[in-house]
Amino acid sequence: MDYQMDCDGPPSDQQPTTFTPGARHRSIASAASHGSRDSNQVPQVYIAIGRIHEICLRATSIYLSALDANRRARESCPALPTTPRTLFNDNNDSSNCNTGSHAGSPCHHPQQDENTTRQIPQPSNSLLKNISIICNQLWKGSQRDRLDVLNVEREAAKTMALLLEWAETVVLGDYDEWALAGEDAFWKVVHAGRHLCDWLGVQESIEAMNELETQLASEVGGIKGGGGVSTTE
Repeated sequence: MDYQMDCDGPPSDQQPTTFTPGARHRSIASAASHGSRDSNQVPQVYIAIGRIHEICLRATSIYLSALDANRRARESCPALPTTPRTLFNDNNDSSNCNTGSHAGSPCHHPQQDENTTRQIPQPSNSLLKNISIICNQLWKGSQRDRLDVLNVEREAAKTMALLLEWAETVVLGDYDEWALAGEDAFWKVVHAGRHLCDWLGVQESIEAMNELETQLASEVGGIKGGGGVSTTE
């Protein structure tokens, strides 16, 4: 089951824009206050929301890269001890494991040769697309474990719904929505970014969001709302 959605930007082979956790933007939180909503506040709101988007995009890219590296490490030779084959051939020669052609060797895994493409797609410059990839991996994992783990599909679906909600909130949050709904709509984007980074567990992104929230709190006078974060994977 593939969960695809409209991307928030055209896919690209370029790496996502990096950010500096210590960077400071001028008065980014002043746009979230109940002060006058003149034209000067428009770029300030976009700066804050854009910063959150950058942090979350970076977090999803790091998460997917780590997930792919872990998958590759698990599938590399030698075979696991539980695999019904010997680790080495009769001559105790494991050199075939390090060559490009090892069909017939003890380290040969036919199921890997049948699908030589990346099992986990490369991260893109689209936050929504990256979240879609992560959701696909969560669902695949639930299908693998559904006979052994109680309610695994239900929990995966709940987690996927949260991830999609947070990502869409970050991507779709804009000045027009904030101007109509007031301060709460702006903080909804902030909270969504924090929850998303917390779930992904990317430390540098968590620290960047904490730093951004601290700056916003000092200028506005406190973080509103909140809510728990699902840790189901």
